[in-house]
Amino acid sequence: MVKEYNLNINARVKTLSKGMESALGIIVGIASKAPITVFDDPYIGLDAPSRKKFYDMLLEEYQTEKRMIILSTHLIDEVSLMFEEVLILSEGSLVLKEEADALRNNTCSVSGAKKEVEAFIQGKEVIDKKQLAGMMTAYVYGNVEEAKQSGLTVEGISIQELMIYLTERKKGA
Repeated sequence: MVKEYNLNINARVKTLSKGMESALGIIVGIASKAPITVFDDPYIGLDAPSRKKFYDMLLEEYQTEKRMIILSTHLIDEVSLMFEEVLILSEGSLVLKEEADALRNNTCSVSGAKKEVEAFIQGKEVIDKKQLAGMMTAYVYGNVEEAKQSGLTVEGISIQELMIYLTERKKGA
């Protein structure tokens, strides 16, 4: 891993750039083989190829030796396909805890004529909705297949978008 990041093992930590300091933290975290490993925005200062190296190393390590890896991140879309479980916190409170695959399969946006969208969302948990000129888009928890059969336009919601909707709605207008 040291070679992968071109890290000088003789350099003092205080002399490292922010990116090299992050690489050092990544190396220590992965190499520790601790049963629970926490990475809190571990890639600060790393360029995209270096972040990809981190994700690849992390997945390889996880495949080799299963352990709990907690990744606290602001680059949600970049890493969301690695998630097994998603926890979304807002102001210290747990807003959502769900398996990542279930979340992907059970959240979607539905768009169409306002009347048709309103009929579809009856009885469903609505995350957010927007209206413009007789049209409506609603972000809902529900069966994506059911939404697809409704005749409405259906799109998945990225975990990052979901996080934004769930944390912004608590703040009020």
